[in-house]
Amino acid sequence: PLGLLIIVRGEIVFANQHAAIISGTNDPVKLVGMKLSELLLHAKQEALDAWEGSVLRGSSHPPSKDYRMTLPEGKVITLEVTSSAVNWMGRDALQAVLRDVTKSSYAQQRLMQSERLLSQAQKIARLGSWVWDLEKGTTECSSELRSLLGITCSNAIHQPLLSIAHPEDAPRLRAAQQDAIKERQDYQITYRVNTLSGQRWLEEIGVPELGPDQQVLRIHGTSRDITRQKFAEMEALATEERFSALGNSFPGGFIDC
Repeated sequence: PLGLLIIVRGEIVFANQHAAIISGTNDPVKLVGMKLSELLLHAKQEALDAWEGSVLRGSSHPPSKDYRMTLPEGKVITLEVTSSAVNWMGRDALQAVLRDVTKSSYAQQRLMQSERLLSQAQKIARLGSWVWDLEKGTTECSSELRSLLGITCSNAIHQPLLSIAHPEDAPRLRAAQQDAIKERQDYQITYRVNTLSGQRWLEEIGVPELGPDQQVLRIHGTSRDITRQKFAEMEALATEERFSALGNSFPGGFIDC
């Protein structure tokens, strides 16, 4: 239900039943004569006056704004207020339509918090995510993946990271992605990419999303930077080879003590 208020010079001169229910007064008569600032206690009077004035003057303003309201029992709700200028009994007035968006506002805050936590987790794990839309032929990358690989928003990406894959590894990457589309199955691959900061190793996992006809619509993937791990493995292998070569240089090899 939508609440309706008519406001003249900051004072409520009319309220419908839904406005009374939303505000917790349950009686429209109790709202009439109240200042708007008494209803929206969390908003500053100067800001409310400026908002009302801009609407009445026909100045450019957002069609709706969110305000917090404290109900009589102490509960705080979020209101979406959509305003317009009207004529009320020969006077310039502000018409305000109220909608309780507390649940959607809370959900949006939780979503934003989840996105922040995901971004932090990806940064710590040196992990990025992406979604390849096969129909559009585009790939949306997470901000962490763009930061990790030095990809700017202006960089057009068709097939995930194929354009920056090492020339020797690109054919394997292309084949893995195409096989995933053909067989409609997950894939995992390790390959090198060339970035502005140098060569990196990535471990990529792709999971196809199927449509009603069981054809692949999108591939959801993650790419993890395993450069340090790869270099450590290569160093360990090189060390082992050096010791092996050193041992072979002695006729009797190494003697265990």
